[in-house]
Amino acid sequence: MLFEEKYSHWQLVEIAAKWLQNSYPCVFMELVTSNFEIPDVIGFKSGESCVIECKTSRSDFLADKKKRFRINPQLGMGSYRYYCAPKGLIKLDELPEMWGLIEVENGKARLKHNPYGKNNVHHPLKAHQKNMEAEFKFMYSILRRLQLRGVLDTVYAQELEPYFRLRLPDNTEHRTALHYEETADIMFRNCKQGDNYWKFMRSRLEIPKSLNIQPFEFETANPNP
Repeated sequence: MLFEEKYSHWQLVEIAAKWLQNSYPCVFMELVTSNFEIPDVIGFKSGESCVIECKTSRSDFLADKKKRFRINPQLGMGSYRYYCAPKGLIKLDELPEMWGLIEVENGKARLKHNPYGKNNVHHPLKAHQKNMEAEFKFMYSILRRLQLRGVLDTVYAQELEPYFRLRLPDNTEHRTALHYEETADIMFRNCKQGDNYWKFMRSRLEIPKSLNIQPFEFETANPNP
């Protein structure tokens, strides 16, 4: 068995997260919470979750089997569970019961084995019995961080929409007719998406090209000045 390609753990995590985002809208990478289990990648959508564990070496893969939430799968997170590794690192007959495998080759993820259905489909009757308390703690940790940063109230779209404004260079304010989803994207995602994404959102905002507006100049106005 040969596997010549080398990836850092974080490289595999990013590749796996990108793959999972095709079917799960809310994906998190190596988020540390009070849980014993820290999934490399976990994605959520209505009624289900999916965990991906990334392995760069044989020793790392074999050591993972010794964790208590692997020995007792019902203690683990994820309705559906996969390993992600360089091509050839893990054999199919080495996978734990009802675990899938994603192989990475030339920097791209490819689904090697799906025990839950065909292609990327997951059959609900084949889902793992999972630790719901651990997933509740995980989601609470996310909400608590948003609350501490003062942005949890942005879930009330209609109430807060009038207070999202764009600060122009001359210190005047321009109200934008944005829905919550677009505003949230600008506030939390443009810094990760790069220039192309910002140009796209700028066009959605109908900001004149003559104005030298940058993403970090967005701010949330105080609804109770």
